[in-house]
Amino acid sequence: IFNVTDGCGTLNISTTLTTNVSSTGTCFIINTNNIILDCAGLTIEYDSAGTGGVAGIDANNRNNVTIKNCIIRDINETGASGYGINFATTTNSFVINNTISTNGTSSNHGIIFQTSANNNTITNNTINTKGTTSDNYGVYIQTSSFNTFTGNTINTNGTSGNFGFYIITSDNNNTITNNTINTKGTTSDNI
Repeated sequence: IFNVTDGCGTLNISTTLTTNVSSTGTCFIINTNNIILDCAGLTIEYDSAGTGGVAGIDANNRNNVTIKNCIIRDINETGASGYGINFATTTNSFVINNTISTNGTSSNHGIIFQTSANNNTITNNTINTKGTTSDNYGVYIQTSSFNTFTGNTINTNGTSGNFGFYIITSDNNNTITNNTINTKGTTSDNI
């Protein structure tokens, strides 16, 4: 069963977008397992209020989620900690063929994996992270393992501490192959 939607909100069944959507904060919350979100090449705009601490798509404690064919954009330059896709304790899921662009002050992450977000496959995405200060990461991995990243293009920009992949604390057996990573900043530690 597929739902067709023309607005942001909570997803309880698989959904295909029919138009571009926009939100002042987080756009979509994945609320159940076994969900496919197919944007069909359309755009998700999030954080228009510029408060930060929000995501284009948020999946918390979910299994078997697929996010594909989306253009995900943070449309406000203010606010920190903006995430294109947030996977927290989300497992056995797929992020395929998306373009993700973050924007804000600092700590902007294209995709964040945290708290045992394990066994996920991230393939053929373009991730652009930028901020007016530091710590802008294409992919941020914390206490998450057995994830596979293949064929992605990641571009980061800010002042310092900009990383294509930022991997910290208790991450094991993540596979990163055939990705293109470009980092730049105005000061140091752009890797």
